[in-house]
Amino acid sequence: MKLQVVDEITSPIVISEDHPKNDRRSNWDVCTIGPDEAVKLKTHSECEFSEMDFRDRQCRPRAYNEPGHAHELTFSCFRRIKMLSRERTCQWMAESIAVACRELNHQLWADVFMPEHVHLVVCAREPEYDTSQLLGRIKEPVSRAAVPFLKRESPEWLTRIRVGDGDRLKHHFWQPGRGHDRNIIKGKTLLHMIDYTHQNPVRRRLVEQARDWKWSSAGWYEEIPLNELRPDPIPWDWLEETN
Repeated sequence: MKLQVVDEITSPIVISEDHPKNDRRSNWDVCTIGPDEAVKLKTHSECEFSEMDFRDRQCRPRAYNEPGHAHELTFSCFRRIKMLSRERTCQWMAESIAVACRELNHQLWADVFMPEHVHLVVCAREPEYDTSQLLGRIKEPVSRAAVPFLKRESPEWLTRIRVGDGDRLKHHFWQPGRGHDRNIIKGKTLLHMIDYTHQNPVRRRLVEQARDWKWSSAGWYEEIPLNELRPDPIPWDWLEETN
């Protein structure tokens, strides 16, 4: 039987790690695998979703789309391949984020594109919203641009993102699964998450200072932007308790 090749745009599914209904275990060294077990990790970035069974990933709780909450979103390239190490792909990513936030009425407060994953800090302007919808609108255009480009310019890469599904072959740009979606309800937590986001390249020793990483909002915060993805100003009521 001949295999049919299908380019699948993976639907993002997210997990909330910091909600009042949840317990307060560390969000940086625990990755939930199933409803009753967890795996201790050295760092947040070492969570290898590719080793999880799909059914186990489906057991993870949904995000809480609560009015007024901000969200720290993390999602990865397929099998943590460094698909975002190229300028072209990062530009597609930046454009897709800007369009999705504008069309779905979200504020972008921080971002960083690492070679194999992305961190965003966002907040909806409307009381009714869906972070899964936002992620889908961000991810899909990048996938639709990247996969045909690889077919045309670097076909040798296709085998690295190809998976079998019955009699079909699919190409995944993004890692299947829910990623991470952390609800943020306090200003101090928000500032911590923005700093955590910006410090990713520094922790990886890719740059000495966060502002030097091109695909990050850190430069915008210091008024020396290196990209065109401008973050939105944070409302004053989020910052009052931090003073």
